[in-house]
Amino acid sequence: MNPEKEIENVNELYSFLDDGSEEEADKKMFKAITGAMLVCLMIGVALWRVDMALAFSPIGIITAVYGILDLRLLKKNAYPEEKYCPAVITFTGLAFALILMTAGLGGKLSGLSGFAVKAVVFMESAVSVIVIGALIAAYPFLHIKMKKSRCTRTVTAVCTEVEPHSYGRSRYYTHIWKYPYGKISVTASDNIRTSSVKPLVETRTEIAVNPDDPNDIYRKTLLPKMYLIVIGAALMFTGGMFLLMAFGAFR
Repeated sequence: MNPEKEIENVNELYSFLDDGSEEEADKKMFKAITGAMLVCLMIGVALWRVDMALAFSPIGIITAVYGILDLRLLKKNAYPEEKYCPAVITFTGLAFALILMTAGLGGKLSGLSGFAVKAVVFMESAVSVIVIGALIAAYPFLHIKMKKSRCTRTVTAVCTEVEPHSYGRSRYYTHIWKYPYGKISVTASDNIRTSSVKPLVETRTEIAVNPDDPNDIYRKTLLPKMYLIVIGAALMFTGGMFLLMAFGAFR
């Protein structure tokens, strides 16, 4: 291969490592989730006559299965921040299922009164909400810290394209950057969608590049996703209030 040749996507250098296309992975995920939903639906219908809370617990199991499958479909060399969100989804699903199972089976298995079971469920819910909120709020900072630890080589890049993405009435943008790396020219994406169209095309800025993977970049001007911090803080506050109420119920 000619070292002077421009490489539009450095992932082409590592394409032989791919086990399958992204489309095939999505199909596998869809089939697995559909199968899990059907099984959980049948379990829920069977449990409906036993207890309503137990009947809804499969929703948490489906959520956990989705997170686990998402983790398994990631490449073996996936970076930690790529595994973070599926792990949080898995934890959320398991916590939801545990809370509903406690509500449905707590009194029957432990002999506790209905009031005591409700207090335990309330406490479990509060602790789960606090932990989930903390994980969500921490993600932006952990993402930046992990990126900084890997991307240590600074280069000057030029924005060649701003890709728009629409979600209902919301609009987000992904910036494509072109930069020199050794004797080759690399084009790579931030892989982070922002609400601002800036920087505009032809804008030059400094980015940090992972020496072991030139397609892994970190733009120093990117700020943490503040909305995740706000959501996480709101969940922690709500969970804290629930926890105080649960302690009050035990008095």
